[in-house]
Amino acid sequence: MDERGKFKEDLVNDVLGMLNLYEAAHLHLPREGILDEAIAFTTSHLESTATKVNPLLAEQIAHALNRPI
Repeated sequence: MDERGKFKEDLVNDVLGMLNLYEAAHLHLPREGILDEAIAFTTSHLESTATKVNPLLAEQIAHALNRPI
């Protein structure tokens, strides 16, 4: 998180970490707004990254985005 309480943009460089955050954020309870923000942040970045990574990781991303935990 940055000083404004937003996710740091440099997190997008850790694709596997973003995938893990995306999956973990789906285990949230109601009123955990930060995890809703995590889902939105990671979804947009994973969608744009999926075409730029190796095929195996791209498949994992597609699976997670199509069938979140």
